[in-house]
Order: sequence, then structure tokens, then C-alpha cells
Amino acid sequence: MKKLDLKAPPLTLKAGFFVEQAYETYNEMAESSTENWAYHCTYELRPKALTGVHQVLSLENMLISFGKRPGGMMHDVLSAKDTITFAVQVYVEDKSILDKMKLQTGDIVVFDDTKAYNYMTNKKIELAIVTMRRDFLGDLLPFCPQTCLHKLRDEEGKLGTLLKETWKTFSSSTPRTDFHNAEEQILALIKRYILTQKMQEPSLNKGEEVAYAIREQVYEHMDGNLKVSDLAIQYKISERGLQNSFKSLFGFTPKLFMRQLKLNLVRHELAHTTDKKTTVMHVAGKWGFRHMGRFSKYYTELFEENPSETLKRSLAHAKAFTGECVERQEEL
Repeated sequence: MKKLDLKAPPLTLKAGFFVEQAYETYNEMAESSTENWAYHCTYELRPKALTGVHQVLSLENMLISFGKRPGGMMHDVLSAKDTITFAVQVYVEDKSILDKMKLQTGDIVVFDDTKAYNYMTNKKIELAIVTMRRDFLGDLLPFCPQTCLHKLRDEEGKLGTLLKETWKTFSSSTPRTDFHNAEEQILALIKRYILTQKMQEPSLNKGEEVAYAIREQVYEHMDGNLKVSDLAIQYKISERGLQNSFKSLFGFTPKLFMRQLKLNLVRHELAHTTDKKTTVMHVAGKWGFRHMGRFSKYYTELFEENPSETLKRSLAHAKAFTGECVERQEEL
């Protein structure tokens, strides 16, 4: 995958605005999170990965959002300009990883707007997120270079609970307008966590570092002929060791992970071709699928439609990829 220099969108706040929306496609997912987030190169790694529910509440200096997803999705995500984000992992069924930061239920990952972070889950995930203006942090601002990318613990789920209570307060049938008090409570709790806890940095073991490097390699450049055995030789690790490290970090074997990525690239090409001569067999072969029966089975299981159906119509989540998502040096 070819990483783009994504530009952070400006933070748009309208105190008291709230929305709750279920989504079933990439476009609906992006729209439901409002214009304050930018997504790029979204991969579906499990069926129904692009389904879920978003809730968003705007205060005066903060944007509070909640997400429930079935998991099995990977994409680059960039927060609004001049902001700091605190994302509570309310529930993590298995794997949740932001760049090199492994996350579990009760973690709070802290990140800023200086880059796009790669976020990946393999199973169910529930998030409670507060994004705030950088200048609103006041005397906490000097701590931010130390916290991004770091994580804290949400002691007894207090921050997640406070954010949910704030949502209920301002999205009720009799909405209130005391935004300042709500923001001060949230900021005070975050300040307590920062000043009383030891920040945790990303920490991977040697095998997981290799798995991460391989993930980055295939994310930047996918070769249709690439095999797990080739990667094991390249990185001087046994195939068994590579498999264990990949499952430890991402929850997928390297073989399944690369197959899912290639299936996404086939889907993108089939959905966006303007050449009437394009065939499913040619595109599948280009990305390394030689046995059409197995390919069709894998494709249909992941996307819940036959590849020929994809070729015939424009998909609802067409914007999930752009031409810059794929960099490929060879044509098979």
C-alpha cells in the first residue's frame, strides 16, 4: 500500500449537536463519524466489517463519539487538526492495535493530529472517544508530546462511563446547555489519570516487531506472488515463528491476512474498472489467485457477493479506496 500524506480536517464543533447512526457501507461509516475524521485505505478482513453504530456529540471544545463494530477492519485514520484524542477501549474481544500500540479492554490510547495512524481490529470492538482542542488542555498541554502515542488505564471504567453519561445528558428530549461544566469534569478526570499514572509506550516482542514490519511492507506494496515462506526467509524467522507472532499481534495468520488484503484489492479493481474487457479471472490472477473455484469461495465468504456481481455494478463503498492505495511494480 502506498501511504498518502493525509491532511488533517479542521475540527468542526457545534455545541449541542448530536447524531446516532447505524452504517452498513464505507460511505455510511465515514459520514456517520462527521467531517472531523479522515479515513484512507479501508480493508475488510472479516465479513460485515463495515457495519456498526456511531454516536457523536459536539460540545464547545470537545467532540465525543462512540463506536460499536463487529471488527475485522484495517485502515488509516487521521483526527482533526490541532486536537488531542483520548480513545477508551470500552470492550475489546481480541485484538485492537493502533500502529504499534497493543490495546485491551480498559486502555485509553492517546494520540494527536500529526500523522495518520493505522488502526486494526480482528473481532468485536466498542470505543468511547473524546477529541478536544489542543489549546483547551491548558496546563496539560506540555504533557502531550510525552503521551502521543502512549496509553493509560481507565480505572474502573470511569472515563468511559462519564462520556456515556455526558452523551445521555445532552442528547435527551430536554437537552441542557451547561457544556462548560461537562467539559471541565472530563478534563479533570483525564488530568488525574495523566498525573497519577505511568504512561505506557508501545511494546512489541521481537517476533511481533517482525510481524509488524511485514504488515507495513505488504501495506505499502503488495505482490501477487508473495508467499509466507518468502517473507520468513527475508526476515530470518521460521514459518512457525512468523505464524505465532502474526496471530499474537493481529489475530490472523500471515497467510490469511495476505489473502484478505489481496481479496480487497481484487474487489477494488473490479468495482472501479472502466474497461469492458476486464474479467474476474484476469484481475484475480493479477493478485495471485490461480484456482478460480477457491478464489470465488474466499471472495464470496468475505464480501457476501460473487465477484462477477461486483464487476457488474458500482459498489456503495467505492470511496474506501483511491488510486493511490495500491502500488504495484509488476503486471502478471
